[in-house]
Amino acid sequence: MTTLLSRAPMYGRVAPTLVRALAVGLLRIEVAEIEDVCLLLGASRAQCLPVWEGLVKDGWIVRRDGQWKPSEHIRELAHARIGAAMPRAKADGLLAAIVENARRMNELAPTEEGVHWVTKLAVFGSYLSEKKQLGDLDIAWATAPREGSTIWVAQCLVYGKDPMSKTRAMLRPRSPYLKLTNYAEMLALGCPYRLVYEFAPPVARGERHTGPRS
Repeated sequence: MTTLLSRAPMYGRVAPTLVRALAVGLLRIEVAEIEDVCLLLGASRAQCLPVWEGLVKDGWIVRRDGQWKPSEHIRELAHARIGAAMPRAKADGLLAAIVENARRMNELAPTEEGVHWVTKLAVFGSYLSEKKQLGDLDIAWATAPREGSTIWVAQCLVYGKDPMSKTRAMLRPRSPYLKLTNYAEMLALGCPYRLVYEFAPPVARGERHTGPRS
């Protein structure tokens, strides 16, 4: 769920990159008086007043305990993406592509080295709205290890590699608009979501399901 900023100047004549950097600075110092904005932007009070007023109007700065402070949502501004919006049709195509990638990966042999099973894919964020233009496509994913993955993970740890890098690269279509989030982290957010793909991995060799003993 990424905040999207256009490349146009904001709050007067301030570039969006500076506004984003300002949000990072306000988060760091945890206060947001007009003087703090002036200090972080390196500009006069007259130049910074429209910026400060805009941040207050948009809810990025709030007044708490008699002091102006960054709101709990300003982290979204600090991590905002700058660029053009994504048409919904493009988001539909990305969603179809990542689901198809998961299906193809799960058709590989159970012993495929370095590739985890993709067990769940869910879409959340702005895609679930009625918007025609979206900031990004938020996808949550869950995985399960394949047969023999213990050796692969151990080798990655020895050589300082990410054990999920191969799985992620095969699953994720190349696009700056696509954002992958751990499935458990999405559930922790408590936000609405829609499950778009689910897969039950086969039982590994040497394992068998048994019923309860009588």
